[in-house]
Amino acid sequence: YRKKIFYNISWLTFDQFIRMGVNSIVSIYIARYLGRSLFGVYSYAIGLVLIFSPLITFGFDSFIIRDLIASPEKRDEILGSSLILRFFGAIAAIAIILPLIYAIRSDSLGQNMVSIVAMTLICQSFDVIDLYFRANLKSKYTVWSKTTAFLLVNSIKIAALIYHMPLIVFGWLYLLEMLLGAIGMIIVYRNVIKLKLSYWYSTINRIFYVFKEGWPLLLSNASTYLYMRVDLLLLGFFMNDGAVGGYSASTRLYELGLTAIVIMTTSLFPLLHTLYLKDKKLFFERYRMITEIYSILGYGVFIGALLFGDAAVKFIFTDAFKGSSDILKVQLIGLLFMCNAGLRSSYLAIVSKQKILLYTSVLSAVLNIILNLCLIPHYGVLGSAAATVATQGFSLLFLNLFFTSTQNLFFIQIKGFLPIM
Repeated sequence: YRKKIFYNISWLTFDQFIRMGVNSIVSIYIARYLGRSLFGVYSYAIGLVLIFSPLITFGFDSFIIRDLIASPEKRDEILGSSLILRFFGAIAAIAIILPLIYAIRSDSLGQNMVSIVAMTLICQSFDVIDLYFRANLKSKYTVWSKTTAFLLVNSIKIAALIYHMPLIVFGWLYLLEMLLGAIGMIIVYRNVIKLKLSYWYSTINRIFYVFKEGWPLLLSNASTYLYMRVDLLLLGFFMNDGAVGGYSASTRLYELGLTAIVIMTTSLFPLLHTLYLKDKKLFFERYRMITEIYSILGYGVFIGALLFGDAAVKFIFTDAFKGSSDILKVQLIGLLFMCNAGLRSSYLAIVSKQKILLYTSVLSAVLNIILNLCLIPHYGVLGSAAATVATQGFSLLFLNLFFTSTQNLFFIQIKGFLPIM
């Protein structure tokens, strides 16, 4: 079983190395090619749509994986019901996004970009197949499907850069990648795994169970996405697309450090769930050990940014994005909190304490919006970055003290910040 977990992590790590390398290079050239303002429009469109993506996933991924592990005989019911929920969630999200963008932006370029990117939500409905692969430690099939689409579309992006294509083309390519990724997973599920989507079915009982069990995760996920992406919308409102572009450039670099934590945590979830059921004492020992490792990784990234951040941003994005290095240094303080609390959501899903995620996420979203509204008018993009960092520290660490089920996590995370003790 451990070999399967290691094998699964290896595939995911390989995938993310490919994605981080290729996406970083292509994104850098897109940013350099478009400039701050047009890159701001591009990032704004993606950021706005991502705010509504919880209506697709519903935040239920962790316990759907849990149920697929615990009840493999119900696979077709679980996946079929999940697909129906995601599809209608996508339709609902698009129905909100399209009137909203026409109400808050008057430029046709911004409106068209958001409209195109919003269509990706329908493609994401088929990510339920990925949940099956993850539950069975077969993420290599997701890698085959999505990485092939990713590499193909990024090759086309390079051609679009060479031939000086307009911004709208990159919106269509963003949609194409999601569409090809979904088609790839369907093909693998049918032709490699030898299972059929036609066997899937949904039941009212399953859908009701999903909502009853997971509605706290839905609101929690929605609040999390809101506080992680609302800064782009408020920067666009208070400032301009150029500010959004500069902030987005630093965020691209910041998210590279977070990606590795997300990959490892996702792959470790089945093992952690099994370990908790068998030996809770050993579970918390492993929890502390992994938290310390995550924290050390966060320190390494932060120190590297302090030493080389200015030169790296100037070299990567040119002087047009010269303010992004200061933003990055502030954001990476938040990365320390994100790394340190990397296992927190998995633990709360394992012990069925999703309501705690709901409370902390809603409070965090409200706090982040208030801080952004207060700080952006006075401090601009640095104020927005500081607002996000303060929110991360509040929600991921200090709020643990307010709930009985998470008070032990507070002390584990504090020790994780001081791994030598």
